[in-house]
Amino acid sequence: MIKFINIFIKFFLTFIIVNSIIISKISAQEKNDKLNADKKDLKSQEVVKTVDGRLITISENGTCSISENKNNIYYEIKSYKKGELFPNKCEFLFKIENNTNYGTMYRAELSAHAINDKGEKISVGSGLAKHGELTNIEPLKIGNSSVGVFLVDSKCKYIKKIEIDNLFPSYCEIRNLPEEVNCYNLVKIKNLTNINFEKL
Repeated sequence: MIKFINIFIKFFLTFIIVNSIIISKISAQEKNDKLNADKKDLKSQEVVKTVDGRLITISENGTCSISENKNNIYYEIKSYKKGELFPNKCEFLFKIENNTNYGTMYRAELSAHAINDKGEKISVGSGLAKHGELTNIEPLKIGNSSVGVFLVDSKCKYIKKIEIDNLFPSYCEIRNLPEEVNCYNLVKIKNLTNINFEKL
């Protein structure tokens, strides 16, 4: 009887081991098949990178997708108030962020003007820029930001919008920026106030 039990146990253990090996082989084969399928999918797609950092993916069936442009310079108006030193002027607090993939941004001076309630253009100045109006006052590494102030030659209640004219190439200095990239196309704006902030 004991001999029979030992034989049964050996048979049972052998069955479990063989079954485990078969299952392992099946799992390995499934993983290998999936890997080959993924490789096939990769081969059936072509990815092209544009000069402004976007990725264009062209699949085998002819469909095309374009990724969002991650190379941006963000300008954000955070608040405004009556000028402390110049009560007849409106003082704006703004933020600049280097959200490009190129490198440190040394200078990015925006040319801008304001529009009053009569539709008239009003000059904008910050005292921080050599030629433009809205600029960073220190080099900004990728992902870093700085804040600054600009003044509009009008009382705040008369200002309806701030319009960005341009970001001239000669006033845009970013490390590793390709020559064919226009800085103005990188500008993205955000406004946290009730005065419109627009890019022309």
